[in-house]
Amino acid sequence: MRWLRGWLPALRIARRDARRNRGRSLLVIAMLGLPALGLSFAATVYDMNELTPAEQLDRELGRYDARVQWVADGPLAQAPDGNSYSYDGEPSKDTGTAEELLRMLPAGSRLTQVTEDFVEVYTASGVIGVTSRILDVADPQLAGMVTLLEGTAPRGDGEIAVNARLARRMDLRPGSTLRLVQPDRTYQVTALVEFPDDLNDTVVLPSDETAAGYPVFLADTPAPLLWADVQQLNTHGLVVRSRAVVLDPPPTDPRFVYGTGPQVEELSLGVVLIGLIILEIVLLAGPAFAVGARRRSRDLALVAATGGTPPTCGASCWPTASCSAWPPRSAASCSAWRRPPRCAR
Repeated sequence: MRWLRGWLPALRIARRDARRNRGRSLLVIAMLGLPALGLSFAATVYDMNELTPAEQLDRELGRYDARVQWVADGPLAQAPDGNSYSYDGEPSKDTGTAEELLRMLPAGSRLTQVTEDFVEVYTASGVIGVTSRILDVADPQLAGMVTLLEGTAPRGDGEIAVNARLARRMDLRPGSTLRLVQPDRTYQVTALVEFPDDLNDTVVLPSDETAAGYPVFLADTPAPLLWADVQQLNTHGLVVRSRAVVLDPPPTDPRFVYGTGPQVEELSLGVVLIGLIILEIVLLAGPAFAVGARRRSRDLALVAATGGTPPTCGASCWPTASCSAWPPRSAASCSAWRRPPRCAR
């Protein structure tokens, strides 16, 4: 423990110096902490901006187990995540029906249809285009995909819901009316909703409305749809995004493997952040250390004059974060450090 006893005088000197110059000590701590704080903030914001697979699935599927689309009349191959697929036959000539799809799914499954399209609405200054969705806002299984903010879900004929962004843009609230261009019809707004995965202007029609958009089926199955079940559905021309498969994916077909290495933008951002942090330390903390070393030059000279060795002087610098004082700046301390007097021996 001899090395520890050698540090005790240096630690006492550092404590005395820090208590004597509290303002300077706080300034140095702040200058060192700001880069770390900025980097921590940037890393936190970046991490929060990236959704985990489970969070992304909640936004796309709600609480349902899978999303099913009819895209081909013959067999196809797909990636495990259901976002890529390929087939050799013809595209599907019809969208199929819920009854046909239920016959292919495990017994006891339940389906809901979600249709997305584009419509135009009248405003006080003209016509604008908005996204339209046909789904049942009151369905508890859609929690996570759509959130009811205010009012009641549209149920009957002539009722509609709008998202918060469109409501602010057109000053709408439950009880207001909204007129569509095609079909030329006026609807009563009954609710304000929010789609976490889509913040564009959106209107929501009841699930019993008809639309020209391409329908997607969300399936609630008694048991999770595994990769073997997905491949079986692929033989019927169906593309499936299964929650269980996405969270525990099998090996990906080489046809659907794309570049997954670090992006150039991410690497460039990291280099810039590290460079800025180093620059801030050099420009801000460096001068503060130098000023502190100037003020401590007499103390370092006294340590050297009484026989202090270079490691001892360095030890007295490190605890106070005055590393830039190495070697001591004053001529007296330098001469004493290099040529300790004989009596000190």
